[in-house]
Parts: sequence; structure tokens; C-alpha cells
Amino acid sequence: MATTNIWQQFKSLIPEGVRTIVAITLNNGDGTSTATLRDGTVIRVQGDVPAGNNVLIKTG
Repeated sequence: MATTNIWQQFKSLIPEGVRTIVAITLNNGDGTSTATLRDGTVIRVQGDVPAGNNVLIKTG
């Protein structure tokens, strides 16, 4: 008889990594874009996205 691990089932429902909506402020032209988080932090993300767009980024 197979044992069902409820904790493992629960963990499988939660997506891995953190997802955050950011505002793209600059397309760097090298396959990356500069983005601003809600708290004002500026980060560089992978992806060729035009400035002025809001996008969902995933870490992990």
C-alpha cells in the first residue's frame, strides 16, 4: 500500500520562486532591461522588454 505524504502534496501546490510585478524603465539593448520595484529599488532583469511596460518577473 502506497503512503500519501500530505506535506509533499501541499508543497507541490506552491510555485517555486518569487513572482514580482516591476515597471520596465529602460531597454538596455543587450537582452536585458532595467526595472524598478514598488519600493523604488532598481534592478536589471533578463528579457528584451520595451520601456514603459509592467511585467511579472520570477526568481529562482
